[in-house]
Amino acid sequence: MRIEDVAAMLHGKREFVCIDLETTGISTPHSRIIEVAAVRFNSQGKLTREFSSLAYPGIGYVHGAEFVHGIRQHEVETAPPIENVLKDLLDFVGDRVVVAHNLPFENRFLTFELGKAQILPQDLLGSCTYSAARRLVHTGTNHKLASLAQHFRIRQATSHRALPDARIGAQLAWELVKVARSSAVAVAANTARGRSSMTNQAPAPSRLASVRAGFRPKWAPSAEQRTILDAFFGQGDIKILAGAGTGKTTTLQLLANSTKAKIIYLTFNKSTAVEAKDRFASNVSATTIHAFAHKDLTAKGHGAWLGRLRLGIEPISVTARRLGATEPGLIEAFAGPRAARAIDPYDLTKMAVDTVTNYCHSPSRKLLARHVSTGRANAGLRSSMVPLILMMAEEHWAHIRDKTVRDMPITHDHYLKDWLLTGPVIGRKGDVLFIDEAQDLSPAVTHAIQAQKHLKKVFVGDPNQSIYGFAGGKDALATIPAAHTLPLTTSWRFGEHAADIANSWLRSLKAPHLVHPNPLLITSVGPCEKPDAVLTRTNATAVWELMELQKLGKRPTLRCELNSIAALIRGADDLINGRGSSHPMLRQFGSWGEVLEHVRYDSSAQELMTWTKLIEGYGTAELNRTITSASATVDGATVITTAHKAKGLEWDSVRISDDFAEIIARTFLGGDKNQIAEEKRLAYVAVTRARKHLDPGPLAGFADFLS
Repeated sequence: MRIEDVAAMLHGKREFVCIDLETTGISTPHSRIIEVAAVRFNSQGKLTREFSSLAYPGIGYVHGAEFVHGIRQHEVETAPPIENVLKDLLDFVGDRVVVAHNLPFENRFLTFELGKAQILPQDLLGSCTYSAARRLVHTGTNHKLASLAQHFRIRQATSHRALPDARIGAQLAWELVKVARSSAVAVAANTARGRSSMTNQAPAPSRLASVRAGFRPKWAPSAEQRTILDAFFGQGDIKILAGAGTGKTTTLQLLANSTKAKIIYLTFNKSTAVEAKDRFASNVSATTIHAFAHKDLTAKGHGAWLGRLRLGIEPISVTARRLGATEPGLIEAFAGPRAARAIDPYDLTKMAVDTVTNYCHSPSRKLLARHVSTGRANAGLRSSMVPLILMMAEEHWAHIRDKTVRDMPITHDHYLKDWLLTGPVIGRKGDVLFIDEAQDLSPAVTHAIQAQKHLKKVFVGDPNQSIYGFAGGKDALATIPAAHTLPLTTSWRFGEHAADIANSWLRSLKAPHLVHPNPLLITSVGPCEKPDAVLTRTNATAVWELMELQKLGKRPTLRCELNSIAALIRGADDLINGRGSSHPMLRQFGSWGEVLEHVRYDSSAQELMTWTKLIEGYGTAELNRTITSASATVDGATVITTAHKAKGLEWDSVRISDDFAEIIARTFLGGDKNQIAEEKRLAYVAVTRARKHLDPGPLAGFADFLS
């Protein structure tokens, strides 16, 4: 419900109620409500009654966020049970319309707690003052409750507690009602003028007549697409900044069908290459960059070396022995006795392996000190460890490139770097090179493609969907020079309400272009009980969602890194049965009991906490059976996958899982600016996958809160 509707209903003796909650975190089910407050106000804006109570969620809750609200654990443990507080709250609210600042947050927590307490609430109408303020109020800073209170000169309490915030929220709602009433006519007039100016825009000149008759797009090309087509016939390279669902592939088809030149279409992931092979004409050769390199190396006689890809993963213990990391004397000689005592051989080995990975992603021809990974070493030892790690990395890389070695595995990063070091020439003079998903290219690949001066290059991608920083992706679009940089901004995938949420994340990223909705589509936003897809931030939550849906008698399909999930479950099983675990997430623990103790006292270890709950609740054998059975695709089944895996895909209805909020908030508080930006981009990817219905979960309104 919009605040304008509240303004229309608020008359006579009608009352509304403003709710505020204090919680132990920002996402369910890991976080719980510990304080509830509600304030009624009437049609004159007067506060008429108040309700407030601490609430005890029950045994096992993990206290948190005390630095925000100041509520101490002993206060919560002596408070009334949460189910009693919820019943009192529902009695207080009655059939009144509810308002709250960031209503989706309150709604999500209350829905979870009511369900857990098996309380069936009545249907209520609600309005979000945060969303209303974004439309109606220009504070010059942000739309947080404190900023808006200052803007409207509402007296604020010094403490961040539920009742003071509910009072401010009620007064804010009244101020917004007054703004809505006074500006309704002006808003309508501005809207009418905006529509009039849009319809009078003249189309740009285009080269559509040059497009071959064999291609018939479903829609007439947009003005943006016609501008790109004109640039394609000009001189120089092109960068296309294509927002989510904006017709990137259709645009490339327009370009491909306007020329008889041979086009080499390179992309980052296999699914995009397969789709391109089906959709493009015979003058287009589509493949992934890795497949292109693999084919070229095979043609040059390196097929036997590439066969080492099939050897799988070399155990860290084997790599450690080969590099001498298990020899304390070697470590002491190069890094000193303190390092020899402090560093774990497997940590040292992993740093050498990670150093090679950093080098593979870089444009450098030689391994250098700047590639060295020291994150697993104690802070005081890192500088002294660099020469040793670099030496081990050089030896590791030499073993990788040695074509006479037959028993050591290599990875896709390794052969791609080996190919790039040969200075490859792609295509011939007069050809055209399409580089799709360019935002995900590593600096190494970007450097090699920029060196291809003999052909026209078209880079296409979305800087706001650059989500593979952990894999070396650095958003090539931001650094590559081009004669033309042109946007695609109208998304044909979703309507206005989904675009609003997508744009909140783009604004948070300070993106130069927002997405415009498809005017012919209506994409509803709100809770969704039977989504076509559930998107999670982590593999752990994906498995948790799988188990929850199966308890309801459903048979969802799991699309995740199944090998990684299986490896973690094996590692947990090893600890449970008294064996040490080599899994990176678990090998620092001596027993399963240590893991359980750790997650009880470290509220930041959310993914590990989810895994412990799954393993304690279902057991490793049951988890393995369920995951294996859910890996098969079933027609009509809900797909559960991570946001990373969902990139490039779309569904009619999508629900976003709650685990996004905790990770984004933790990154925002403790991460660097690059990590924060990548989490925001991943959220943008997640909320742009739905065509007809989006349940944004914690990602509704959260972007502006972070801003």
